[in-house]
Order: sequence, then C-alpha cells, then structure tokens
Amino acid sequence: MRVFKVHEVRENTVVLDMNHPMAGKTLLFDIKILDLATREVRQLTFGEGTNESPAFSPNGRHIAFVDHRQVA
Repeated sequence: MRVFKVHEVRENTVVLDMNHPMAGKTLLFDIKILDLATREVRQLTFGEGTNESPAFSPNGRHIAFVDHRQVA
C-alpha cells in the first residue's frame, strides 16, 4: 500500500503530495482508487510491472499513468 499526503481538498478534487522517500529507485506499485464516501478501494492495475506518474484529468473523471508491462 502506498500512502499519500493530502495537500488540499476542493469541492470535487483532492490534491495529493505523491513524493516518496524512495524516489528514483525501481519500485513496483499497483494503482488504486479510494472512494472517500464509501471507503471502497478499487484496484486499477494488476500483475507484474511498474506504474508511474498517475494524474487525474482536469474534470477528475479519468486517470492516466505510465505502464511498463510486457505484452504477451
């Protein structure tokens, strides 16, 4: 599990500080979304590989990230 610092809470957006003390090292993370109202966690990525630089679209409805997985 990766922990983020909540930097700011807006009406429809939460701004996170995603700095990690192990920045620059090869780390493996799955990307998950936490619904703050229901506390339900939804995992977006699975399997071996790395995921980097998750970013929400301006309207908060989409997330983009860099995926380094081999396609079989």
